[in-house]
Amino acid sequence: MSFAPHPPEIPRKAPDEAPGWFDRPKNVRLLKILAVLSVVVMFGLDFTIHYHQYLGGENIPGFYTLFGLLASVVLIFVAKLGGKPLKRKDDYYDE
Repeated sequence: MSFAPHPPEIPRKAPDEAPGWFDRPKNVRLLKILAVLSVVVMFGLDFTIHYHQYLGGENIPGFYTLFGLLASVVLIFVAKLGGKPLKRKDDYYDE
């Protein structure tokens, strides 16, 4: 059982074809800036919105922002761990 050390090459577009939106570094940078900005805005809104608190930790400023961030990170790691048993060799269908 030998697994490839990296994923197979992704077929590239024809040389005369224009690059996609995500192929441009400035667009990727813009998305990163917008993601950070949205987290900052959500954190700022936590000081202006009144919540009916049911749990002890909910009175911490930014609780829901941090909870959402932590839940997203945990979900990514669980998905990565769950994908490991489902992996197949690169030549699985060639045999």
